[in-house]
Amino acid sequence: MRRSIIILLICFSTFAKAQQSVLRKEIDSICKAIDKDALLKTKKYDQEAFMDQTTDEGGELIVYHRNDTVHRIKEQVGLSYAIIIRNYYFKDKLLLFVKEEEYLYETDKEGGIKKEKLSKKPGFVGKYYFQKGKLTDQESLGHNRFEDDNIDAEKEYLTLAKKYMTLFFRRK
Repeated sequence: MRRSIIILLICFSTFAKAQQSVLRKEIDSICKAIDKDALLKTKKYDQEAFMDQTTDEGGELIVYHRNDTVHRIKEQVGLSYAIIIRNYYFKDKLLLFVKEEEYLYETDKEGGIKKEKLSKKPGFVGKYYFQKGKLTDQESLGHNRFEDDNIDAEKEYLTLAKKYMTLFFRRK
């Protein structure tokens, strides 16, 4: 009996991982198609339009859309130590995927920041997969603010996506 339960759990776990892999591939394919879509129009906003507080190095929001459908939103925020780029992808008006990358400024020998030179590789990359308004999977390389258990990636990304969509539809 115990052996049967263990085998059943292993089979279920393997099935769940395979299904998650299929979902990731499907979402990645949709995002690549959005990135390649040359017919999408863009609407740009400066940092004052979308940020509650301005940052040292500014910010920009770009909405990629066709007609009244938003397909992608790119958020770029410049901080004193790094540039953070977040790409939000949508399908049927629902958040599908978020990719966050953080590029640190290089430092000199004394530890001072060289703002004219960004690292070529991101210090952090996070991939967040959504389905029906829920975070279903995530993958990250490096460290960021979501390591703090008080910060909920699902809630934060859904809130920001809704905020940016509202901004776009108000200011069209």
